[in-house]
This record gives sequence, structure tokens and C-alpha cells, in this order.
Amino acid sequence: MLKQTQILLKHLLLNEWRQLYAVMALLLQVVSSIFVLYLAAKFLDKPTWNAVYWVLLLFLSVNAVGRSFIQEPKGRLMYYYQLCSPSSIIISRIIYNTLITLFIALLSLFLYSVWMGNPVEKMGLYTMVICLAAIGYSSVLTLMSAISSHSGNSYIIMPVLSFPVIIPLLNLSVHAAKQAMDGIDSSLIYQNIIYLGCLDLIIFGMAYILFPYLWKD
Repeated sequence: MLKQTQILLKHLLLNEWRQLYAVMALLLQVVSSIFVLYLAAKFLDKPTWNAVYWVLLLFLSVNAVGRSFIQEPKGRLMYYYQLCSPSSIIISRIIYNTLITLFIALLSLFLYSVWMGNPVEKMGLYTMVICLAAIGYSSVLTLMSAISSHSGNSYIIMPVLSFPVIIPLLNLSVHAAKQAMDGIDSSLIYQNIIYLGCLDLIIFGMAYILFPYLWKD
């Protein structure tokens, strides 16, 4: 399974490299979204700054990761079905989508800080919260993309399915990020970071357990 996961992940990365237009489109989406925010409001107070960033990250993540299974040709999925185990497929997709989400999250944070200022007092902990949230987002959106790919209106159903599952993760992420921004006691932030990590493990475990049944269907 480990070797299959490695090969699938390498294939996904090479395929993304060949399709540079998709990467450029993603970069354009990130830059244009933040630039529009800068034009609309050049100054935001701390709570609004934090809230807008997480809304932006959720919007960009859904657009980037949601196409994971939806855009795959049926013939290629059938080819994977004959050669690979479902566990290696879901793990490779989650790892790949985590890399994409991390790239989007960190790039958005950098550009957002440059244009809108950076009121975060504990930047290291804030970045740690973002990284853990990216893992959770990727796991949820990858699984929901696989589920919605079986329906006729995949692009509509995927966000609808994802939103109820992603609410606890989003709520905990925003709360922990707000604590890091305000610079409160690090022990309280670490407590929420541990909760966030446990929630990531639960979501990943759910995706790992449920995907084989979906894949057989």
C-alpha cells in the first residue's frame, strides 16, 4: 500500500506540473481575491481580519480541492480500480490535496498580511493552526468530492455535503486562530491545537474507513 501511495502521489504531482495553466489559475484566484478585499477595505480590526481570512481560505480550498474526484475521467478511475487498493488512493489524494491547501493557505496569509497588515501577535501558533486546519479541510473535501462524483450535479452537491462536516473544524480553527492573534496564554492555545489535531485524526480515519465502501460502489 505504501508503494502504491507513493506512485499515485508522484503521478498526481507530475500531472499538476504538466497542467501549469491550472496552477496559474489558482494563483490568479488567490491574488485577485485578496486584492479585491484590499480595494474594498484597506483596514480591518482584529476580529474582522481573522474572520475574513478564514472565509477566504474556506472558499479557495473548496474550489481547489473539490475537483479532486469530480474532474477525473471515468476511464481513469476504472484503471485505478483494477490496479490500486482504495486505501492507497484516498491517502495519496488527501496528501496531495493537503499540499495544495497548505500552499493556498500560506500564500494567502502572506499576501493578506502584505496588503491588509498583520495584527497577529503569535504568528508561529497562528501558522500551526492554519496547517492543522488545512489537513482537516483536505480530508473532508477529498471524501466529499469522492461522494459527490457519483451524482449528476457534482459541483453543487459537494459544497452542500461538505459544509455540515466542516463546521466543527472551522469553528475550532477560528477560535484557536483568534487566541493566537490576541496573544493569550500559550497553554490555552496549545490545548485547542491538540483538539484540532485530534479532530484531524478523526476526520482522516473516517475518510480512510468509509472510502473503500464508496470505491467498491
